[in-house]
Amino acid sequence: MKGVKYNLEFYLPINKETIKFEKLLVSDLMTTIGNNIKEHYNIEMKISRHMIYNLVHRPEKSNRMVRQVCSIMKCSTLNVEKTPVVV
Repeated sequence: MKGVKYNLEFYLPINKETIKFEKLLVSDLMTTIGNNIKEHYNIEMKISRHMIYNLVHRPEKSNRMVRQVCSIMKCSTLNVEKTPVVV
């Protein structure tokens, strides 16, 4: 998961609005999710790399609280421009 970037959708408790974050590394995801849960839900949680992995690859096995509060997806690499190779 080194160098992989993720998109995060965080669901607010009031009006079910979402806050979207794009192109975050795993370490940024952990701090962003932890800070937003503390700020909007008044719950202090420790978010680990294992929780992030489970949310992306097997959401049914992840922590239910975190699963209801946010959604994580890998950034698509289809829109990345590649430099042409000169032969």
